[in-house]
Amino acid sequence: YPHPLPNVASGAYHLLHIRQLTALNTLRPNPRFEQAIESFGRYRESDRDRRHAFAAKVAFRLRVPRNRTLNKVLSPDRQEVLVLCYHGLSDRWPADLAVRPDDFEQQMRQLQERGFQAVTFTEAVNWTRGGKVVAVTFDDGYHSVLDLALPILQRLGMPATLFVPTDHIGRNEPMAWPGVDRWLGGEYERELLPLDWEEVRRLQDAGWEIGSHTCSHPHLSQVDPSLLQVELGESKAVCERELGRRCTSIAY
Repeated sequence: YPHPLPNVASGAYHLLHIRQLTALNTLRPNPRFEQAIESFGRYRESDRDRRHAFAAKVAFRLRVPRNRTLNKVLSPDRQEVLVLCYHGLSDRWPADLAVRPDDFEQQMRQLQERGFQAVTFTEAVNWTRGGKVVAVTFDDGYHSVLDLALPILQRLGMPATLFVPTDHIGRNEPMAWPGVDRWLGGEYERELLPLDWEEVRRLQDAGWEIGSHTCSHPHLSQVDPSLLQVELGESKAVCERELGRRCTSIAY
């Protein structure tokens, strides 16, 4: 959380850092470790610095106490930003990616009861107005997002954000990559069907943000640098061309 006062480590933490750095430097000597140890040591040896750290820590804890109840009383203007990641909704698909619609609606209602205002992902990232906001996001673009999630969120007046793998959107075939391909060929294969671009535009028209989820859904840390540029740049360009709006977010 952004605090109104800078946080200062107490003297006990300075000693902990010194011991940790000393152990690291013993295992793998590094001049930067040695410099940090020396810096922390000089700070601990100074009476003035120790008094300053103690006073600053007391002031910080008075303003931002660890106790949640006191925190709400003493910091009513505290900002809380929550981002939730979902994939699909289903009453029958026994996958970790799927949430039962009734459970999803209950989760959304609980957020509202706890004072969270729903915003898009980009709005959450740039939020500075205080209070509690939540960005409800969906990865991959499964059809259940439109069929099941949208009606629930519309009833509750909550926008959301969808991140789409652009190579798969509009294909009339199940999406597949390592991790979800085990559902191909069985009774749950239809759960992998993607939205088409017209359906994605319906979500955008309903107040949703549409972001990139790369082109083909690869493991970006394992692809060639030239392919990495395509996966990031081309997916952004396709989203902007199909939706007529700047694409300002990506989920990976």
